[in-house]
Amino acid sequence: MSSLCKKMLVLLLVTATAGGVQGQTDKDTQTCDRQFALALVQQQAVEAKSLDDASAGISIMINAADLLWNSRPAAARSIFAEAYDRARQIFQQNTDPKTKGQAVHAKDQRFVVIRAIARHDNEWAQRLVKQILADAEAAQREGDSQDS
Repeated sequence: MSSLCKKMLVLLLVTATAGGVQGQTDKDTQTCDRQFALALVQQQAVEAKSLDDASAGISIMINAADLLWNSRPAAARSIFAEAYDRARQIFQQNTDPKTKGQAVHAKDQRFVVIRAIARHDNEWAQRLVKQILADAEAAQREGDSQDS
């Protein structure tokens, strides 16, 4: 866990256990705590991009976007889009040209992200699947033309 995250968690614990600040109502404190928690989730998504294990980073980003979807939909969409872009990059890096566009790894992270997106926005998920199909067809045609 990063030192920034540790500091944020300590700050959250101190805020939560310090009791009410004079002049603040319970509702104000709850709102502040909720906003702080959402900010922490969003920060974790940002930090997940720098993980060496790309699959773990994508998983963290998906979970963060799921948690943010109702409260911060624009941020959630952005995180989902970044997770999908990262999954697409991994797929492209791990694609063997000799197999005509088929990935050489077992789990295609693009579909993991698409499944998560589909829970919130089915139309977006369908557009991404159609793009994958179009890319696969283009790769197939390119491979066929190189074989000739």
